[in-house]
Amino acid sequence: MSSGSTLTLMLHCSGGTRVRALFFTVVWLCGIGTGVIENFLFLFLQNDLHGPKTLLGLSRFITCAAEIPMFWYAGTLTKRFGTFGVLAFACVCYFIRFVSYANLYNPWLVCLVEPLHGVTYAVMWNASTSYASDIAPSGLGSTTQGLLASVHWGFGMGSGMSISDSFE
Repeated sequence: MSSGSTLTLMLHCSGGTRVRALFFTVVWLCGIGTGVIENFLFLFLQNDLHGPKTLLGLSRFITCAAEIPMFWYAGTLTKRFGTFGVLAFACVCYFIRFVSYANLYNPWLVCLVEPLHGVTYAVMWNASTSYASDIAPSGLGSTTQGLLASVHWGFGMGSGMSISDSFE
């Protein structure tokens, strides 16, 4: 695919309609949330709240374990509430996660917050990849998925990590 074709795809997927632009903006914001959490949470737990390394491993286990049932039910949730309903719920869960982290006084309480990762990752990503597949031009499904991944994991997560560096 030429760079001209890639640019055309980006314009088609992100700017073709306001809804698509909103979709990619929300995916970018979710990527920022992921970047901040991945870059900052363990440092916060260990350095500021003096949490043990065992807690870091346990909290990672909980986040991963929360993905399993949420990936299982993500399709059903998306069909019932729609892509944008699920994305809105994921944004609410990010908000709850950040407010909860900001108010932690005992590092072990992070274990009560981490199951929300199942929504902020598994449900959000399932709805996002499904919608990206729906809006992809004929024959460019994989490229559209690559654009989606770039917006979330590249631009979004990179932005979030840059933002969280200013917290230190």
